[in-house]
Amino acid sequence: MYKADPNKNGTKNSKNHFPKCSKNPDNQSNQTQAQLISKNDKRNEGEARLKSLVLNPHEARESTAKMIIINELPFRFVENIEFRLMIFICCPSLNMP
Repeated sequence: MYKADPNKNGTKNSKNHFPKCSKNPDNQSNQTQAQLISKNDKRNEGEARLKSLVLNPHEARESTAKMIIINELPFRFVENIEFRLMIFICCPSLNMP
């Protein structure tokens, strides 16, 4: 329990708690282990190169917001089943709010 009256307690408790709270959407996918992805090498057909990928949920959410703003899409665009399916296929560990 945290005291949250802005007139008496300020916001320091919330500020300290929010980054580590399990209910914070940015913390839902705390993936720190890299995933290996392979890309075919165009110079040497048949060979594949491995690359490590670490998901940053904050950057993913920020780029989604930029896409919505730049293309003047409605905010509910991220609720479309097709968009959610594409995100799930491309990056299943990303938890879209």
